[in-house]
Amino acid sequence: MNSEERMVPKSDELKAIMKKKNLSNAELDSLMGVNVSTVCHFMNGKRGMSATTIGKLLNSLNLSSEDFNRLFIFNQSLPKGNGMIT
Repeated sequence: MNSEERMVPKSDELKAIMKKKNLSNAELDSLMGVNVSTVCHFMNGKRGMSATTIGKLLNSLNLSSEDFNRLFIFNQSLPKGNGMIT
């Protein structure tokens, strides 16, 4: 994954994981150390995640590589810089 590529989480999968862990969007934003409503933008497909942000998500939710494969779809169509959070 280069600096221009972004990954977009599958909204239904992310919502299911958050529900299982009893986390709101705001709580996950806080755990990840990102701006308020960032998780909402990811789930709505408005932003893709950089490699750094994906790491924050996986660490915050204590997810495995298997969870990663289930959670993400690759998306190169997002313009460079869209949703870059590092």
